[in-house]
Amino acid sequence: MIRADKIYKLYNDNVILNNINVQVEKSEFVFLVGQNGAGKSTLLKMIYRDVLPTKGEVFVNNVNVTRLKRRSIPLLRRSIGVVFQDYKLLKYKTVAENVAFALEVLEKDPKFIKRQVLQVLDLVGLLKKKDEKPSALSGGEQQKVSIARALVNNPQILIADEPTGNLDPDTSWEVMQLLDKINEQRKTTVLVATHDKAIVDSMRKRVVEISGGRILRDEILGGYR
Repeated sequence: MIRADKIYKLYNDNVILNNINVQVEKSEFVFLVGQNGAGKSTLLKMIYRDVLPTKGEVFVNNVNVTRLKRRSIPLLRRSIGVVFQDYKLLKYKTVAENVAFALEVLEKDPKFIKRQVLQVLDLVGLLKKKDEKPSALSGGEQQKVSIARALVNNPQILIADEPTGNLDPDTSWEVMQLLDKINEQRKTTVLVATHDKAIVDSMRKRVVEISGGRILRDEILGGYR
């Protein structure tokens, strides 16, 4: 599903990632952990071709994304949903309109869009708030809208970059439980970058830790890979 092969990344002569090798299988749930600046976000961005490695290759579904031509990048990104720490919602659109926007830019049929939007809003528990603006929602609800938007195109992969970074502990747990539910029910491959040790320890998933630009550990909590 995802494979990073001998990845190096330099920024201004600083080594951010140093010989990273990691593979994520279909339907896995994986936490990517490490201190701020460890390179977690950089590695995630390589998967959806927002950043290129200095050396090495990244494969998604056996496609070498580091060698994709620019015109092929949008097709790659349709198979990957991305959730950000700061939600990135359009303030002037309603909840439903924010979620629908991802399909409207693809010029999907309006009936299909409406069906998909209602389905994913029901999944994240926000169907009753479909006509609200983001400003009327809590931080946790806004993050759930961003998750719904990431899911509306039925991606094979869901990437979440510090999705609970702006949330309190209880709300953070709700969001992580939702990501777990998506992984279990939809068999979506989920990759989450976080530094929330309490949640990682509680959920007992596979953990890949980056430190000093290298993979320090790769284990399934409760048993090693």
